[in-house]
Amino acid sequence: MDGEAAVVRVLHVDPTHEDFVYDLVSSNFDRDHYRERSDKSHVARFDDLVSAELQE
Repeated sequence: MDGEAAVVRVLHVDPTHEDFVYDLVSSNFDRDHYRERSDKSHVARFDDLVSAELQE
């Protein structure tokens, strides 16, 4: 695997702009060097997703 594998909590999906807002729950990347707060949300485009799995 070349990319990031992450568990996220999706907060908002915007079909018009084809993106979504999420909280990062866990990741295989070390994000501490650029993440100021643990409660910070992120935005990603649907095009950036390689795969997704729904968990409840």
